[in-house]
Amino acid sequence: MRMGDEHGMAQVFYHMGNVLAANGQLEDGRSAFSKALDLTQRIGDEYGAAKILHHLGAVLEEQDELGNAEQVCERAEEILARMADPHALAEIRETLQRIRKRQEGVEDRHVQ
Repeated sequence: MRMGDEHGMAQVFYHMGNVLAANGQLEDGRSAFSKALDLTQRIGDEYGAAKILHHLGAVLEEQDELGNAEQVCERAEEILARMADPHALAEIRETLQRIRKRQEGVEDRHVQ
């Protein structure tokens, strides 16, 4: 597979992940995002990887895997901070804030 092919396949898996997740097929969407992530990392596409990590984190959040969602989104945040993309950085930080608030709510319920 040539580099151009890997980039194209990463895009295909990314779009499949979006469609599947939007249709409630979260596990299949998660799998597609994971394949897209592997390909983007292989070709060194950091921005693409950050975008996929953000979407993967959203799927994990929907699956109530809040700890995993936070870790994945933190990886995206690290990449985007290095790339100095203020818009994408603001979006990922908003997602992280939402996940962390949900985690606090879950922890509060366990304490009571």
